[in-house]
Amino acid sequence: MVRGRNGDCLGRQNCRALGQASGNGAGRCRETGELRGYPENYCLTLTTAVCGFAITLQRPLVALLALVPILIFAVLDAQYLRIERRFRGLFDQLREKDWSQLPTFEIGLKAAPPSGYWDAFTSWSIFIFYVPLAFAVGAVVLVAGCIYGRYL
Repeated sequence: MVRGRNGDCLGRQNCRALGQASGNGAGRCRETGELRGYPENYCLTLTTAVCGFAITLQRPLVALLALVPILIFAVLDAQYLRIERRFRGLFDQLREKDWSQLPTFEIGLKAAPPSGYWDAFTSWSIFIFYVPLAFAVGAVVLVAGCIYGRYL
């Protein structure tokens, strides 16, 4: 577990950066008990809630509102992936440098190589989760519309 100067937990990012796993993914940190999650978890929770609300109202088209959080979280996840790729590029630059003199170890996105947003957005890791989820929302609308005999 990684602790700050005052003894507070510095969170999973810092624990992972130093090679010390602070938990098992989403859920609670096993050291501090703090709740945490990933964008996919929040997206799935919001999508399920909106679809459930639409079914409760017996208005299947309301479930299409679930496409809004799907799009928002896909954009956020793609941005995170783009920044991650830039930091990986920065690491690769540092790794390939001549080590006859001590490198600066500057960690900042100004020195990082550019990475396109569209490349990150069209990545398989984004599409494999968000596109099937959007299709599932469409299936909920169609099935609920057939069951209730109306869409509005």
